[in-house]
Parts: sequence; C-alpha cells; structure tokens
Amino acid sequence: MPVGIRTCYTYIDKGFAGVSNIDLPRKVRYKPRKRKKEPGRDRVDRTVAAVCSHVDTHPRPARSSAC
Repeated sequence: MPVGIRTCYTYIDKGFAGVSNIDLPRKVRYKPRKRKKEPGRDRVDRTVAAVCSHVDTHPRPARSSAC
C-alpha cells in the first residue's frame, strides 16, 4: 500500500514506526506552524438582530470635517 510522505511523517509522530523525529530531516529542519487564534469572546454567539438593536440604541457621533 503506497502512502505519501506526509502520511509517513504522521505515522511516525503517532509512534507506528520505530523511528524518532531526529531521524527525519524535514521534521528537524522546519519550525512547527502557528495555529490560528480562537475567535474573541465578544463575537461569540452574536446575531444580526443583536447587532441591529445595538446600532439602534447606540448611534455613532457625527464626524467633524477636517477641511
């Protein structure tokens, strides 16, 4: 059963083979990728109706012209 290179690295990470990460040139060379941050607490469970009611009760102040 042929498998890809990435699959081999995954199998080795999970311990299915008798190889460690130091034996893998690509694994040792690159830094791990950063994960995306979770959404902020203020945006969780926000609905369109809630935003519309907030905008209706909190109008924006008028901008003054700078020119």
